Amino acid sequence: MSAEDIFSGTASYYARYRPRIPQPAYDASASAFALDGSGRLLDVGCGTGQVAVALHDRFEQVAAIDVSAQMLNVAREEARLTGATNIDWRELPGEAISASLGTFRLVTCADVLHWMDEDGSSRS
Repeated sequence: MSAEDIFSGTASYYARYRPRIPQPAYDASASAFALDGSGRLLDVGCGTGQVAVALHDRFEQVAAIDVSAQMLNVAREEARLTGATNIDWRELPGEAISASLGTFRLVTCADVLHWMDEDGSSRS
């Protein structure tokens, strides 16, 4: 079963019902990492874009990756509605991250590690 099959039809439910990270957690991260609007963020397994959209204004650019095109479509719409225009959404598994993505000031992985392949072989 492909990743797209696993998440097929769930994106709207993730967007609506998945618990949100509280704003104080974002504020604490911004303080701890001295986020000042510069640099790049990589959000791995971004799903419906909750973290990427919440932190977009703390970076020059955000790269948000996910294996599900449906999740990314919901994320793009959320970004559009909130005016987050500096996010580059890419359909890409976390296991495929390479130096070609560039360098990042911060990397986030929220509620995604349990979906990732720990030994590097692909799930099927």
